[in-house]
Amino acid sequence: ALGSPFQLSPLDALLEISKDFQKRSGSAITRVNIVGNRITIDGTAPNYATLENIEKGFRKKKRTYCDIKNDSPPSGASSGTLRFSFKVELCE
Repeated sequence: ALGSPFQLSPLDALLEISKDFQKRSGSAITRVNIVGNRITIDGTAPNYATLENIEKGFRKKKRTYCDIKNDSPPSGASSGTLRFSFKVELCE
């Protein structure tokens, strides 16, 4: 995997994340940071249900994502969108 000690290279991880997010209507990724097997994903979602679906989607893929932390800031939902931040660890 391109010299990476992990099953997924950073490009593979980005591909997996983009596939997962295409299914989440109304959500948008604003930043992705990949360091080794850890990924931070920041973005916006239209509501809490979408945010929960994103997290459930990560948790369903136990072979891809070994650890998921929802570090989303407290809601500023007056704008109609929720900001989120997930810290995801790829399985080795």
